[in-house]
Amino acid sequence: DDIPVRIRKSRQGHINVGAFGRLDVPLIASTVLRKVFETENLDPTYVLYTDADVIFPRDWPAHGDLTCCRGCARNWPNPKCCRHPLPADAPDVFLAGTEVFAIWGLNSGVMYMNVPQMLADRHALLDWGNAKLWQFQMFDQGMLESFYRQEARIGEVHARGKKLDYVGKGFKAWDSFDDHRYNARGFMRVPNEQPFVWHWHGFKPYDVQCWLRYLDSGAWDLEELTIRDGLQETKKGGCRGLLNPRMQMHECSLAAYLDLLAANE
Repeated sequence: DDIPVRIRKSRQGHINVGAFGRLDVPLIASTVLRKVFETENLDPTYVLYTDADVIFPRDWPAHGDLTCCRGCARNWPNPKCCRHPLPADAPDVFLAGTEVFAIWGLNSGVMYMNVPQMLADRHALLDWGNAKLWQFQMFDQGMLESFYRQEARIGEVHARGKKLDYVGKGFKAWDSFDDHRYNARGFMRVPNEQPFVWHWHGFKPYDVQCWLRYLDSGAWDLEELTIRDGLQETKKGGCRGLLNPRMQMHECSLAAYLDLLAANE
């Protein structure tokens, strides 16, 4: 109710204000789903949240089998810096990957949440939103990013005796995981092993339709251009191509986007 009407009606690309609903997951887990956890004898301390546009090729690992990243250059997860076993009492707040479309921050589409701690932070987080008039880049992602980089939050984590990771902008209060294992995208480097989650965020059906229109126009020569270069060319036709060097596209990924478009139609 505190979110201003003009923010509620706003959009950032294909994202709308509903993204803030992710912040209610710990509250839902501790209230609406409490009986489920009790009946199924499940530990309610940590919960996995994912967006709807995901595929689970494998079962999500048990808590003791998860890994996290430490000291990755430019905060870009890679196998060399992301093999650290996740401590039994971590994540202190949540575990998440990076936002590939905007490499400055986290991606909240797949999050492994510490329910009690996020509930403890809830009032301060909402106060932070009110103080900033709910104007955050990428809605909840920018909100979480800015809130958990504050010195006050960093100090609280230090006081709890937890280890913090240092990235380009300084310390952060959340833990990061390897995108290629836990939040793989079809426009990233092909993982060395089957990921636990494929996340088809970013490009949507209308993007794939735009690529097909550009291909039908004859402007995209499949024999002359690589998939990546071809997608870059589609920008001339008003499409969204790949936006930064970290983003790639392979034949199998493009085929998957075509299959997802067919399923959507």
